[in-house]
Amino acid sequence: MVHRFCEWAKEILKVDVEIFVSWSCPPDVSMLSSPGVSILIRSERFDTLLVEYLHLKDAGRQRNSVVTEFLLPSAALRWMAEFLLGYRWPQAALYATVRAQELRTDRRPPNPFRDEILASIDEVQRAALQCFCLAHELGHLFPSQHDQINLGARIDGLSLSRHIARDIEEAGMGDVADQMMDIAGSHIDASVLLREIDADLIAIELVAVFLANTLDVAPETALRASLHACEAQSFLYATKNTCQLLKKHAGRFQSREEFVRDDWIAGIQTSVRARCLLRRAGILLSRWCAGDQEQTASTINRFVPLVDAMFSESSEFRGDLAVAAHREAENLLSAVPAWNSDQNRDFFNPLIEAARQSSEIKEDLFHMLIAMGFPGDTNPVSWLEHLFELQRAAV
Repeated sequence: MVHRFCEWAKEILKVDVEIFVSWSCPPDVSMLSSPGVSILIRSERFDTLLVEYLHLKDAGRQRNSVVTEFLLPSAALRWMAEFLLGYRWPQAALYATVRAQELRTDRRPPNPFRDEILASIDEVQRAALQCFCLAHELGHLFPSQHDQINLGARIDGLSLSRHIARDIEEAGMGDVADQMMDIAGSHIDASVLLREIDADLIAIELVAVFLANTLDVAPETALRASLHACEAQSFLYATKNTCQLLKKHAGRFQSREEFVRDDWIAGIQTSVRARCLLRRAGILLSRWCAGDQEQTASTINRFVPLVDAMFSESSEFRGDLAVAAHREAENLLSAVPAWNSDQNRDFFNPLIEAARQSSEIKEDLFHMLIAMGFPGDTNPVSWLEHLFELQRAAV
């Protein structure tokens, strides 16, 4: 299904790209481009993280204390641990893993076997999850069509700055709105944000059309699955970005203030992208379901509640998960020394000894590495020790 989608999408977009699967690498999907050649690199582990997100969302609908205090933070920490392992920061990854173990209520580690995890969701959602991240990267190969490259640029009639202002207002920061807009304006690279929005909009249409045509489902069903795939990808990419910010700021002077600022800048860009995506989704659904009618604002607005419902049904879960993930990220920021600090050995040694003595921690680390494509005979404790020594030698 994934190969079929990629061949179809390349033909639709008229782009030429080679696709490779990575092993023993961070869970990610990325594009490498140079004149005359483009290479899309995908980690199949990222597919299973997306499925884990959907299962967590199902469990998180209960909104009881076990979910908010244990299940959500332990899941966020485990995802952070995988990204931190991929970014070669073993002490932070190990700290996150130990902390996740302390919070976990289900002692069994997540299933590392890709095919079994993918089989746990229905065919439509599975195809959407696997294809959306690929479609997004393919969208980056499509030329930009914007007349202006700044926060005044309009997407489907609304400017980026208007989306940012609404986000600030809805976050209850109206009394400092001007200050927050100034911060956003001075730290957001509009050209990058517009390219990400363009890729999102290309992806949502490509995936929804492919699902509807290939799996013979209604446009509303295809669009819902595509939006859910984008939601999962957005959170995991936000988690990846948080891990990069942690490595950048941990142990630095005024690290918390700078981390909070940079994390907010990243979060508001994710929110702007979501707002643009939902606006385009309403336009697409109107076009597909009422194509015989003139596409006026009145016609499109009939489909807005349908799209809003697709997104709002998990808004409480997303809020709870974001709060839990941010809290644990700040704990990591406070606890873990800078990656190149002289304090790292004293910090790392008790953690690696705890892992050596705990079969549960070792099993969890082993499953992470296996899921990322490491050989089945990998000793997680020895590998972390080796990675730590490599990091120290590079300082």
